[in-house]
Amino acid sequence: MLGYLAGVVVLAHALGLATRIGRAVPGRLAGTVWFYVAAAAALLAEMGLGLRLAHVHLNVLGWVGLAVVGTQFTLWPTVLRTRMVPGLERAVRWSLPALAAGLAVVAVGLATQRRLMALAGLAAYAAGLAVALVPFVRTARQRPPHTAASWMLGAGMAWLVVSVVGDLGALAASPRVVDLDGRVTRLVPAVVAGFALQTLTGALTYLLPVVFGRGAWGNRRLAGILELGWPLRVAAVNLGVLGLVAGVLPAAGWWLAGLGLGSFVPLAAVALAASTRRR
Repeated sequence: MLGYLAGVVVLAHALGLATRIGRAVPGRLAGTVWFYVAAAAALLAEMGLGLRLAHVHLNVLGWVGLAVVGTQFTLWPTVLRTRMVPGLERAVRWSLPALAAGLAVVAVGLATQRRLMALAGLAAYAAGLAVALVPFVRTARQRPPHTAASWMLGAGMAWLVVSVVGDLGALAASPRVVDLDGRVTRLVPAVVAGFALQTLTGALTYLLPVVFGRGAWGNRRLAGILELGWPLRVAAVNLGVLGLVAGVLPAAGWWLAGLGLGSFVPLAAVALAASTRRR
């Protein structure tokens, strides 16, 4: 009963969020709201599944992945401080059907132990992700990443691609669906630290000064605090994740990734304290 109630709450929240986002974004990009609806649907679907592999894929590729991809259509050019490239609207329209349908097929295939079905769904999801990344890459070529937030967001998307491709390769090499469980363990750092946490850190690095800066001067001041030592921190995160995925010095990899990501917390506390004092 509590599970169904939680599902209703999640769906209501997703629809309310989608409505607010739809009013905030330009009309030509209103289709991005459906990424959030699809992400919420993935979360609802995984609540009813007992198989861990299907559960994890719906969470990572659906609840988190679809929400991040939908956000990046507008956040990425904003962070880079450049215009949206032509064709972005088409990428929004064409990528979601492949992503959502592919994810659904993956979940059914994994839940029913049908490897070829899961493989076809994962390939469709990868194709949808490739379509979504076309304007992402073109925007980066138009103005390359040059700040902490942009480097973290870019690296986060790169690790998402690595995770999907690695998952696809692991499933293709697995004789049975259950064999996939042991093969994707090495991808956990890429998903958790490289993609999810690094993307969150990059988004907060950009958004906290915008929300709490109270003007151009305050924005620059808070951004300066949050970007202290950012090249070293970004390098530490991604070198650590790379070492973990490659299986080289795992202890050192976790330390590097942990220090690179964890250092943001005290910097954010200092920035927010500085914002409060200024008020």
